[in-house]
Amino acid sequence: MLSFYQESLVQERPPEADSLSEVYREAGIAWPAAVRKRLEDVQAFHDRVIVNRRAFLETETSRLTRAIAQRTVEIRKRSDERADLLSVLNTHGALAEYTEMQRLQSEGIAKLSAVNQRIANLKRIDEVKSQTRIEREQLQILARSLYEERRAGRERAISLFNGFSQALYSRPGELIVDVVEGGYRFNVEIERQDSQGVEQMKVFCYDLTLATLWAARRATPGFLLHDSTIFADVDERQKAHALELAARTAGEQGFQYICCLNSDGVPDEDFSEGFSLQPYVRIELTDEGENGGLLGIRY
Repeated sequence: MLSFYQESLVQERPPEADSLSEVYREAGIAWPAAVRKRLEDVQAFHDRVIVNRRAFLETETSRLTRAIAQRTVEIRKRSDERADLLSVLNTHGALAEYTEMQRLQSEGIAKLSAVNQRIANLKRIDEVKSQTRIEREQLQILARSLYEERRAGRERAISLFNGFSQALYSRPGELIVDVVEGGYRFNVEIERQDSQGVEQMKVFCYDLTLATLWAARRATPGFLLHDSTIFADVDERQKAHALELAARTAGEQGFQYICCLNSDGVPDEDFSEGFSLQPYVRIELTDEGENGGLLGIRY
């Protein structure tokens, strides 16, 4: 602002008094007395404006100059005071302590921010856990509802499993389907726990139950396949009953039962009278001679 006022003082010049009269004189126009009087009044007014303007600029320039000088003195005074205080702090070791306190404060602020973030995360986790708990309860209700709606299908599956297990052990087993906290629970029980290979026969009866249920659907594999390990530890008598049961059930329900057996594991002597496994044999693999193997590959 001081520079602006100083520049205005330099540029503030009154116009030449006779410039306008000279223009009219050169043009050959005479000045009436009334016009000359008004022009002189205007010139006098303008001169007073210029004088007042210059006086204002000079006053403001002086005021700003004094203010700048006062601020310069004040800045120098405050700077000296700050230098003295810092010198005292440095002399007595307080400056280092102050710097250390600033560092500790920064660390405290960072730790506080981390704690606040953890609190926010824990709140979100609690909200998610509450929402998950509600959804689990809703799923539990839905599971129980579907469990009751499908009672007929469940009872048929239980009846099939019981019948298959009874055909093997003369006493019905039990297929358990229940709704627990984690969802549906499936289990199978056969009382002949001491019988050899009963665990494999549980799997056999369960698979045969599924194959029977699937046979009534359009979208179904159409077959049940077991490897020889399903009969590895099974008594010869139960093995024969299982093969007869699979052949009979597959024929009645319209699906194919495929089983891989070692020739020395076929219970020919324990089959029922009139039943032979030979009509069901589709392929035999042997390691005798160069023609043995499967699809020309020897194993």
